[in-house]
Amino acid sequence: MPVQTNELRHWFVLTTLDPLDSEQQIRRENIGRESEGLSAFKFVVPAQLLKRRVSHDLPEDCEDIASNGKDYQNIADPRNRESVRQNNEIRSALRHYLFIFGRESEISCFLDGDWNKFHHNRIQFFYDSERKRPYVSQKTMDEFVRMLADKRLSFELSPALDTLQKGEPIRFRNNAFAGRTAYVVESRRTKDGNVVTVELDLIGNVLRLKVQNVSDSDIIHLDTERTKYAKNNELIKSNQKKLLAILRRRINMKETEQSRMDDMQTLNTIYATRFRSFDDNETTSYRHFIAQILICVCLLHYRDEISAYTAKALAELTEIDKQSESKAATDVRTRLHIALFLATGKPEYRANARAYIRDHQPKSENLKTLVRLISKRQTLKIIRNFH
Repeated sequence: MPVQTNELRHWFVLTTLDPLDSEQQIRRENIGRESEGLSAFKFVVPAQLLKRRVSHDLPEDCEDIASNGKDYQNIADPRNRESVRQNNEIRSALRHYLFIFGRESEISCFLDGDWNKFHHNRIQFFYDSERKRPYVSQKTMDEFVRMLADKRLSFELSPALDTLQKGEPIRFRNNAFAGRTAYVVESRRTKDGNVVTVELDLIGNVLRLKVQNVSDSDIIHLDTERTKYAKNNELIKSNQKKLLAILRRRINMKETEQSRMDDMQTLNTIYATRFRSFDDNETTSYRHFIAQILICVCLLHYRDEISAYTAKALAELTEIDKQSESKAATDVRTRLHIALFLATGKPEYRANARAYIRDHQPKSENLKTLVRLISKRQTLKIIRNFH
């Protein structure tokens, strides 16, 4: 079916029999669309975002049920959080739905492809009572994703646990040792959720405890120096490394099919943090963050988001340029120029970034590497091949 360019894009409601398989196929479709110079599909798969928070510490009288392999998801456990039950209900209600942003005709082309037919129409349009293909507004989708982020129902939308450091003192809100001070031994992600290992002093003996399915809202940080400001900065540093690695692979054409799929997932994780909030005294951090999100949406080929974040980056650059030359000569100014070059293709942004590196010799090796990468002749063709 030919794509009608005068069609409006909407968030269409679709259904799927296998959320994991469908999500991977959409990622593959986006890689193919990129090679054809088409805008990528933005999509949300709630079943993949919602984490299954089921306590493994069942009451003694329930252990025989668990050992029999039965689904004990809804067994009443007084030690379980109320949010566990709510999350399971939400996940159950949304497990067969997914949302794709695009034109109706181009989504139909995707659904009519060989993969979907071979898999017995794994993804289909949802129809309302009048056999229409319903869609939801951008505002509603933003509120939906924001709700997921605020409730910390997705490990991808909950990056602050990455900032836990070995030896950091914390307290848990919701387990048998709530209120006691514990010290972090290890914090890691698994396919079953976040796992935090801690040690605490219990009746004169040090007890090592492994806590499953931990979310940000379960932890009270006791180290006053580890403020929200520090967490935002650590998130920005982490994003910088990930984006640099992806750009290096893509521009140097060192990608494999698997690395491209992994990079798409990493970019979607970064993109999911776009609702991160910054205080008034975090202007520099916020500007770094805007530059990162702009680079991220360029790599994802989210055209509408590119326009929105280009405007935000330009607004911040305008504010920086109002300052004196000494204050304006900052790393964040250059990062904004790099992001704007990738978003707009205007050579003056690249020239400004290169001039800054030449004249000011910043200490950041990552920033120097970024400028070298965007200086390559094929950069725009590879990053923005739909232009």
